[in-house]
Formats: sequence, structure tokens, C-alpha cells
Amino acid sequence: MINYQNNTYISEQIYHKMLSIINRETLKGKRDHTILSLLWDDNVLRTGEIQKLTIKDFDFEQKSLLIIPKGKLEKQAINLAKLTIESIIDWLKARKELDLKG
Repeated sequence: MINYQNNTYISEQIYHKMLSIINRETLKGKRDHTILSLLWDDNVLRTGEIQKLTIKDFDFEQKSLLIIPKGKLEKQAINLAKLTIESIIDWLKARKELDLKG
């Protein structure tokens, strides 16, 4: 596992306020919560890194993501904060239920 960058652009208070506004009862809200969590997580990701993620990049057992860090050619695993893990799992479960009904 690699240690990644830290987010110092917005305060933790503002971040939590943004998360509290999101309606996590909707699929869009679950998605938005997950994206914001990835942007703020202890191993904050860049938007380009988030755009390139696939479900295969999330390791359910290790609770980590495989990403290609800026300036690197190969994927590397990063640890995720508990809140981010919960958000990803919640969103993926919701998407699966949506797929089954659709």
C-alpha cells in the first residue's frame, strides 16, 4: 500500500457540511456522497483518478482501491477511510438493486 496526498484545500467542517446536505436515499445522492468521500478521503484522489475507477479497482477484502497515481504507469493500492468504504459499498449495493429491477 502507498500513502497518498492529504487534502488541505477545504476545512473538515465544510466537508462534513457538504456531506450532510446530500440525500443518501437516492441513487444520485449515494453516488455524490461516494465521489465527495473519495475527493476528501485520507488518501484524497484527483478527479481524473476517480473518473478512471471501475468496480474491479475496489478490493472488498482489503478495503482498498487500485489507482494509477499521477506520474506513474502501474496501478497501486491505497487504503481508504471507513466512511469512504461504507459509502462505496452503499452505492454499489444500490446500483445492483437498480440493475436487478431494471
